[in-house]
Amino acid sequence: MRTKVMKWVSIAALLLTGFLAIALLFDPLVPVFRPAGSLGLSIVVLSFASIAMAWVEFPPRRLLCVAPIAGSHPGSQSL
Repeated sequence: MRTKVMKWVSIAALLLTGFLAIALLFDPLVPVFRPAGSLGLSIVVLSFASIAMAWVEFPPRRLLCVAPIAGSHPGSQSL
């Protein structure tokens, strides 16, 4: 039991640490560093490229339609 609790506490701590690091890195109110010129542009381009590649690789799934109760022509039959 104790090992499971420690595992989940460790996972939560890692996620929180990563979130805080990203939040501090890209915080517009208190910037840690300000990428200027081509470095800032390359970060933006790489971000958009990674999102675009993920979108192409994992396209959104289409939802399946449920057939109506009365069949394909719902006006032709009564319930």
